[in-house]
Amino acid sequence: MTLAASLFPMHDGISRFRSWFMALIGRRYRELPLGTRREHIEAALSELRAEKYAESGTPAYELNNEYFRIGRRTIKVCTEDELFVSLWGSKALVDDLYRKIVERAEAARAPISTSKFDARAEYGFPPKIDDFFGEVEPADSHYDKGWDYTLWLEEWAEAYLGSGQFASLEARFASTPGVYKIVHMDREVFLIRASLDPGRLRELLWQHFVEAAKEGVKDKT
Repeated sequence: MTLAASLFPMHDGISRFRSWFMALIGRRYRELPLGTRREHIEAALSELRAEKYAESGTPAYELNNEYFRIGRRTIKVCTEDELFVSLWGSKALVDDLYRKIVERAEAARAPISTSKFDARAEYGFPPKIDDFFGEVEPADSHYDKGWDYTLWLEEWAEAYLGSGQFASLEARFASTPGVYKIVHMDREVFLIRASLDPGRLRELLWQHFVEAAKEGVKDKT
């Protein structure tokens, strides 16, 4: 479970519903990690040559929406209560901007002697399941109707695996015997339809994570 989810459970439920709804219409909603700095967002937008063309919201900034044009595509950056920042738009564009922002945030947290947060050094190899996986939990009957389980990954899982191997998790997890369907809803959330019990399912999915980690090691050698 992410820091935001543990501190703000009501907002977490809203966030999950938004992810579900946007996926339903072929779009993407991703909420940035809590505490993401504005300068990292602006730097990533600048790298993509984004041009702001509109802004809206409430007078006291409880809600502020900024609309950017990147080439022929558009993306919305939404800030709520000056705390939660989310990206809304096409899947590819949202994921690309999200990755660029998070990479800048990780680099800023890293020691001066390195250019990027070294999750491998932080968590070691081989990885330990409780460092990266939450429990496999029953899906919410309201927000996640039609699914059996949800699985949360910790937000540093992508930094640990590398972007390529992290992106491969959905296909890896889907190949698990007894898993009928799986969707990667957001950076940390997977929705799962399966006939397995939660404990066994978690073990089998973890094997795929470890294999991705091994491949990540090969990619860096």
